[in-house]
Amino acid sequence: MRYTLSIVTAVIVFGCTSRDAQDKLTTEKVKQDILTLEKKWIEFEFALDTASISLMLDSSFISISAKGISNKQKEPNGIYKNVSAMRSDSIFV
Repeated sequence: MRYTLSIVTAVIVFGCTSRDAQDKLTTEKVKQDILTLEKKWIEFEFALDTASISLMLDSSFISISAKGISNKQKEPNGIYKNVSAMRSDSIFV
C-alpha cells in the first residue's frame, strides 16, 4: 500500500509541477549526471583503471587532439601511458 501511495504521490506532484519547473529539474538532473560521470572518469583515470574507462566509451568514440586521432581501443592505452609517465615523473601521487 505504501509503495502504491508513493507512486501516486510522485505522479501527482510531478504532474502538478509547471513545465518550467520540470525543465529545471531535468536540466539539474542532466548536470548532476554529467558531473557524476566526470568524477568517475577521473577516479578511473588516476587509478589506471582503463577497463572501466573503456566501458564508459561508446564503440564509435573518437578523440581528436594535437597528438592525433584516437578511438575506443587507443584512448585507454594513451590515458594509461600519460598517467604512468606523470607518476614516474612525480608530477602527482
